[in-house]
Amino acid sequence: MNEPEFKEMDLNRPEDAARVHQFLLSHPEASSHQYPGYMSACYPNRSIRFFLLTDGMEDVCGCLVSERAGIADLQFGPIGTHTGHIAACVLRVNHHYHKKRYGMLRVQLPCYPDDSYSEKIAAAIRSERRFYTQKKNNWATLMLSLRQEYNELRRNYSENLRRNIKKGITLGLHVKMLASDSEIKKLGEIFDSLYTWRGVKTTWTNSPETFLRWYQYFDAHCKACWFGVFDKDEKMLGGILLVKQGDTVFYQTGATDPEQRSAPVLHVCFDHAIRWAKDSGFAFFDFGGYHLEATEADQTYHINNFKSMFGGSIQKSYPAMIFPLFKPAYWTLIGLLSVRDKLNQ
Repeated sequence: MNEPEFKEMDLNRPEDAARVHQFLLSHPEASSHQYPGYMSACYPNRSIRFFLLTDGMEDVCGCLVSERAGIADLQFGPIGTHTGHIAACVLRVNHHYHKKRYGMLRVQLPCYPDDSYSEKIAAAIRSERRFYTQKKNNWATLMLSLRQEYNELRRNYSENLRRNIKKGITLGLHVKMLASDSEIKKLGEIFDSLYTWRGVKTTWTNSPETFLRWYQYFDAHCKACWFGVFDKDEKMLGGILLVKQGDTVFYQTGATDPEQRSAPVLHVCFDHAIRWAKDSGFAFFDFGGYHLEATEADQTYHINNFKSMFGGSIQKSYPAMIFPLFKPAYWTLIGLLSVRDKLNQ
């Protein structure tokens, strides 16, 4: 039997871009981090690559890799249905970047419902190639099962959350699906205002234009849904972006106008989104990450608390796999990362 072909797609070539598009359409469970248009908008200073593993005439596995300063980063991939194909794809990516003299390959597998699936993939990779697992800040998320009636889901909300939703309705807050370029850009302006107020930087420089690129790209793939929260005068106060991943809705990002922090904007928005996801036939609502190591001094600690008010259970991913590649470049990277961590302490 012939070995599957491994090939980098030229995303600027229409035929290759169409092939990647078709592959992604055939895997609706794929993370947004495997979509070239989304990742190029998120990381304008990185090079974005896409690879396909082909067995005969069928593209059986694929993955997006972002490149930055000697590090190749594969987030929530590869995409495939067979553990052998997924492991083979990782090994071929590893070989590709070793030849390019990169220092490190980082692979974060998707968050599979069954932990044994990740273990099988990791075991197959380990039998061929040494790697170590990341010790800190590994991915975890809060997952809410929608396989109950909405009223039952709501009974599991915290008392504080139910009180805030009632307050929001009394204030005249209401949720609408965003469906125009101007509404998407307005949410981007709110996002920038919030992050400026928090003193947090993003990997992009212009959220209105970045959000618009996401909107147009995801719309072409029927991949996302945007919700905005408005007051009684129809002024937008905040909103969220949800990404469809198979039977799961994934919370990608959101924001509230910092001048409206006292209003329960996202309380009302998430409640509406959960009901929409339930009514639309999705089985799970993924709250888009849960920082297990956050302390009370961290903003993410309070974000964790907000998400926890909706119920659900924490799901941990397999730890990120770190592959040392070209040794001189690898040890240079380790030294630079160590200095960065000390400066950030």
